[in-house]
Amino acid sequence: MSVGASAPAPLRSGCYLLALACWIAASPPGLLPGAGLLVLPGSMAFYAGATTSRRPYRLAYAIGLVHFLWFSWSVRHVFFAGYVAIGVAGAVYPTLVTLWTRGLPAILPRPLAFALGVTATEWVRAHAPEICYPHNQPAHALYLFPGLLGGARWGGEVLVNFLVAGLGAALVDLARSWRVAQPSWNRAWGTLLGFAILWAGTAVVAPPGSAPPREGAAPVRVVAVEPGFDPGFQRDARYTAGLLQERLLQPTREALERHPGVDLVLWPETSLPLAVEERGARVDWRDSRGLPERWWTPGPTRTLLVAGSLLVREDGSRTPAAVLVDAAGRVRGVHEKLALVPAGERIPFLSWLPAAWQAALLDAVRARMGLAPDFRPGTPRPPLATAAGVSFGALLCYDNAFDDVVAGHVARGARLLAVLSNESWYRGGAELEQMVAMSVFRCLETATPMVRSTVDGRSVAIDAAGRIVQSLPAAGNPGARVLLAELVPGPGRLPPLAWLTRALALCCLGSAIFLLPHLGRAWARLRSTRSDRGR
Repeated sequence: MSVGASAPAPLRSGCYLLALACWIAASPPGLLPGAGLLVLPGSMAFYAGATTSRRPYRLAYAIGLVHFLWFSWSVRHVFFAGYVAIGVAGAVYPTLVTLWTRGLPAILPRPLAFALGVTATEWVRAHAPEICYPHNQPAHALYLFPGLLGGARWGGEVLVNFLVAGLGAALVDLARSWRVAQPSWNRAWGTLLGFAILWAGTAVVAPPGSAPPREGAAPVRVVAVEPGFDPGFQRDARYTAGLLQERLLQPTREALERHPGVDLVLWPETSLPLAVEERGARVDWRDSRGLPERWWTPGPTRTLLVAGSLLVREDGSRTPAAVLVDAAGRVRGVHEKLALVPAGERIPFLSWLPAAWQAALLDAVRARMGLAPDFRPGTPRPPLATAAGVSFGALLCYDNAFDDVVAGHVARGARLLAVLSNESWYRGGAELEQMVAMSVFRCLETATPMVRSTVDGRSVAIDAAGRIVQSLPAAGNPGARVLLAELVPGPGRLPPLAWLTRALALCCLGSAIFLLPHLGRAWARLRSTRSDRGR
């Protein structure tokens, strides 16, 4: 790993291949038990390649392309052209990391430049307008090791990405300083010590004002029903009859008989073939018959149902929604989906077009595919509540991937998070485990527990410390299964330093201004070369 500038070119280029192998092995769910720890040697190898290879940008793009295609493999079932586009566009981000590493001023320690580049590009990838793709960040590889993720309590994914990249690069520089004295031993050792102390300190010390779970607080009992539907269940003629009875109603009734005193029952996204309608300030069943009694008849009246449905507004626009239903079938509240899936639920950049073009494009997509992804992003609403008065936030699938969406629910008072997700389209691919990894970070960032209810896996319960305390293993449409979880509610407010995540991201992104002189010199060299060729 102590690859210096004097190393043979094949060995220097081989660092990128080693980085790719480590990334592939570490990507959730990991090729082997404990493989997530390989994210650190992966960062070391990528840094070594970025600082010594003769064609760093081409190599970075090549391994980035392969890596993105690897961890996005399950997307090919949904839209193959989109899958290819993910790889082609996503490979730009590792290329930008190489630019950051080589382009920042030499006055900065190179590992710091590398850490700034990794952190900035990962944040941009997760928050890019219209085409955000937050999956499989370096931090996510460590989701099964919550003891190493104390940094997420301070600065979320942003800080953990920074620490993984910085520590890996500092280890490479320390090895180089011993071998070829570049950088100097003191500088390399000081950089490594700084990253190590920061990682260990954030892992051991809780942020100021962090509220531990209340001693003696009554846990919330949640039953998450995983129906095991296949991807085409909504088009199955038996969907509204036999499938609902077999995969949702009966398992729910049996679970409530076995476990009295349940507070919430969760049915996953799109599982309920009934829409709710916004009528002024009220939300009620669109069908006047509401939720038939034969569908929802729990024994204890204190049990409430949270089901994935669809909200239809007065103007006809639609948004996936989580509907809170009491034992009599009445709608007690609704939470709308705030983050829609690009291409799956909305067409990227559609809103940037004139209205006439929007309508024409939607008509063309509808004529070709039979439907058009024309959902509208939802509006934040106040927390829902259990019969005992515990406030909670209901998230729909992709919502769980974004720190600001989840933080918004907790800032509004949610003490528990319920995720309703339909990932059956990915047919048991890595997407399922990547969503769990992101859920772990959402719990750490907000100090709030979460239960995930999914159509065909992975359904899990995660406590406020980011530990997976209950889990149904991925099984691939085996039939209905039930997860029972008891979780102590969180404080119902964000940690005092929750602002630090965005501040760190903006600082890392702001370092791009120091790349301008490097880009100017590169442009000048390119023009000079072209001029010489033209003579």
